[in-house]
Amino acid sequence: MSNAYWDATDELEEMSNAIIANRKPELVDAKIVYTFREKTPKKGDKIDLVKLGTLSKVSPKDQYLFGNAHYRLVIGKDGWMVFSNKEKEAFLYHLLCYADVSIDEETNEYVYKIKKPDIQEFTEVVSNYGLWNESLRDFGITIKRVKIKDLVFEDIEESKVTEEIEDTESEEVEDTESVDTKEE
Repeated sequence: MSNAYWDATDELEEMSNAIIANRKPELVDAKIVYTFREKTPKKGDKIDLVKLGTLSKVSPKDQYLFGNAHYRLVIGKDGWMVFSNKEKEAFLYHLLCYADVSIDEETNEYVYKIKKPDIQEFTEVVSNYGLWNESLRDFGITIKRVKIKDLVFEDIEESKVTEEIEDTESEEVEDTESVDTKEE
């Protein structure tokens, strides 16, 4: 299956520039090429969010193609079009977080790299073993600090998320009570 690529719309670059200005100032001097891909791979009948977009470092041999850009951001147009504005912004921010910019101490020049996400885990593992490592514990602390309303997007009912959290908390209380009873 061939896939067409083309320069992204101004909306994508403008939204990225706003994120960079407000949340990722280390990227202000980074040159990023924004590209749309016609189709995003699917997982079953849904768009595969893992493959919806990428941020990659432009190799030295490809820099002539991309005007000496440091990074290339590619997003599947079909997936992008179904996102709300808030989801678009969150997804762009997610992709921009892969960029790692530092200054070489010897040359005093910028060094552009790609970094890995802070965590990679399965929901199933967390359900069975909890926040079993330091990166998961740090992530859990961050989630706890964020207000519920900030975690919820327009297409998810806040009441449903709140109910699920309350159900989980009441299960934890029941588990604690059953443990206390067993210890007596």
